[in-house]
Amino acid sequence: MPREARSLDERIAELRGATERLCDCMASDAAPERLEAAQASRESLYLEVRRRVEAGEAPGEAGRVELRRILELDAEMIALGLSLQEAIQIERRDLARRRRAIRAHGQRERMAPRALTVKA
Repeated sequence: MPREARSLDERIAELRGATERLCDCMASDAAPERLEAAQASRESLYLEVRRRVEAGEAPGEAGRVELRRILELDAEMIALGLSLQEAIQIERRDLARRRRAIRAHGQRERMAPRALTVKA
């Protein structure tokens, strides 16, 4: 195996590790700073691998195995993001429904006749 392919495979393995850390951060609802650090690490490794592939380097078999695992992790993160998005949308609809109910209740109270007592 040529030296370039081996080092590219090593960088792809590092990218897989960074992707796993990012996926773990997302799944564990980590602090924003930790999530941002994991994202930045993954992004820099991704850009380096992409640059090298665009320059003509090709991953070896080990690199291709790692890339398939990265695709699986990416799919997991996308699925997690979509489920979180759905939960947020459900929560927003529930809040809007409650606001409408409160507003309607207030309007009914304002329109209801009131009994006034007059002191003589």
